[in-house]
Amino acid sequence: MPAGPIPNFALIAGFTEIGETLEETVHREVMEEVGLKVKNLRYYKNQPWSFSDSLLVGFFAELDGSPEITATPPSWLQQNGTAAQRCRIIRSTSA
Repeated sequence: MPAGPIPNFALIAGFTEIGETLEETVHREVMEEVGLKVKNLRYYKNQPWSFSDSLLVGFFAELDGSPEITATPPSWLQQNGTAAQRCRIIRSTSA
């Protein structure tokens, strides 16, 4: 295994708004979903998604700023005030 920090990867999905570029979509969706800024987007692949007549598009991106995640658990997970017990965000930090 190479020396140095281990890369972290995550998948975030969303839809492109009318008039929005794919790159703008990546920035917006990452910010909306986890409150992170990203930079240096690199196109990866695409494939058709027949269930909704859509196109799946993949990008790699680098973190731009603080690694502090600000995600709100979905409403179905917040039942009875136990969201923190059911859902944990696990992240690793490099020294």
